[in-house]
Formats: sequence, C-alpha cells, structure tokens
Amino acid sequence: MLWGCQKDSTDHLAAANAAIAAKDSSSAVLHLKNALARDPNSGETRLLLGAQELAVGDAGAAVIDLRRARELKVPDDKVVPTLAEALLASQQSRLLIEQFGTAKLGDPTAMARLNTTLALAYLSLGNPAQARSSAASALAIDATSKEAQLALARITLVDSDRNLALKAVDALLRQAPGFDEAWAFKGYLHELSPNEQQQALAAYAKAVEINPKQLQALYAPVSVHMARDDLKQARVALDALVKEWPKSFYTLYLQARMHHLTGNYAAARPLFATLLNALPDNVTGLLASGINELKLGAP
Repeated sequence: MLWGCQKDSTDHLAAANAAIAAKDSSSAVLHLKNALARDPNSGETRLLLGAQELAVGDAGAAVIDLRRARELKVPDDKVVPTLAEALLASQQSRLLIEQFGTAKLGDPTAMARLNTTLALAYLSLGNPAQARSSAASALAIDATSKEAQLALARITLVDSDRNLALKAVDALLRQAPGFDEAWAFKGYLHELSPNEQQQALAAYAKAVEINPKQLQALYAPVSVHMARDDLKQARVALDALVKEWPKSFYTLYLQARMHHLTGNYAAARPLFATLLNALPDNVTGLLASGINELKLGAP
C-alpha cells in the first residue's frame, strides 16, 4: 500500500487502495485526486491515478498524470507500459512509437507488455509486418502472454483472413476461457460476417459476463443493433455503455449516432463537435458528422 506524507493524504490513499481492490476505479480516481491535492509531488500517487483514469476511459488525463509520474522519477519499468497503453487508447499511436518504439525496459514483464502495445500501435497505422515483429518480441520474452497471442490474432485478421484469425482466437480461448478481450475480439470476427450477427452478440455477452466493463463488448452491440435498424435494442445497449463508460469517445460517438438515426440532428451536432475537437482526424467521426450537417442543411 502507498502512503502519503500527511494524515489526510494517507486516509485518501487507503480509501483509494480499497476502491481499487473493489474494482471501483471511479471512486479510486476521486480519492487519488484528493491525495494529490495534499501531496502533489508524489510520483507513486500520480502513477496510481493515471492507471485508474485509464481504467475509467479517461485516456487523455491518464497520459498527463503518467507523464508527470515520470517527471517525478518513478522508474520507467513501472510507468512506461501503462503510459504506452494510454497513448494507444487516446489514438496517439504515432507518438507512442516515436517515444517508446526503441525503449528497453529492465523488467521482462514490463518489456513484454510494452511490445504488445507497440504491436497494436503498428497495426493501427497499417504496418502489420512491424506489428507481427513486436508481438513476436513480446512472446519471446513471455511465451504464455495471452495479450501478445491476442495481438497476433488481430494481426492475422489484417494480413491473412478472418477464418485463420477465428481459429487463433478459439485456440487462445481454450487456453484462457476467462479472457474477456479474446471473447470481445471473437465477437468482432463474427460481426464481420452478415450471417453471424447472433454469434457476435453471444460472444460480446460472454465478454461482459466475465468483465462488466469490457469496452468493446459494450459498444459493439450498439452498432450491431443500429445496423439491423433495431433502435429499441440499440438504446438498451447504449444505456449499458453509458453506465460503464460515460466519458469514452465510443460512447460520445454512439450517442451522436443515436440522435442522428432518430432524426434529432441538432442534438447530434454538439456531440460530433466535441468528438472531433478531441479527435480531429477520426475518419468515422468526420463522415458521420458531415452526413449529419447535410441533414441540417449545411452547405
């Protein structure tokens, strides 16, 4: 357990650790912010705060606090893996690679984790060959890493085909049946086939059963139901997403899309604007916003 230098800080840190143990990241964030108000130069508290901000979907804030933790001399082995994940979550893959693409960490587990995140960053930038190399590096360090194996399955989808990726994720799930991220990816693979939408929803449901905060498995069903013009079920799924991830960019986008699909174009406009202010190069957001503006009569 971490301890601050004042009694009040200590109390907040104790409460934060209890919240983390209870998987209540939102409460943990509040307690950690209160602790930092009393001891702003605690690098370890900054590290904890950044990790919990990432857990609640506030990747931008996580990047800021994790960078501050580095400035306060928290070792890179402890900070960089989580900072890399925050950069990836905030769609800053290029910056992630520029800053940490050649980083060498002393702790093998930390290095494997960083390599796995780098693999996903390279994949997001359309470089599956380098992505595969990074994932292989992670597995060379830790052959049992389920995260690295899942990264390879994702890469297989891009540079090979869906069926091979599905075989890879099924093999992974036989080894790790409680791996919620793998169930979410399995759902996505089924979603790619028009005739497998029910299998997709079942896989997403399994992921949420394992982890009620599984982001992909919460937002994807909204899109599935929207594509099927089942706005009633889409609203139910969107409500579940909003409950767990009120600040996520996915939530913001899908709330805007729901307004658009129900003809409330004026309500969709500020949500799209907020999204694009944070992610100005997001192609999906730009296209959806443009279509919404046409409905409003914009030139």
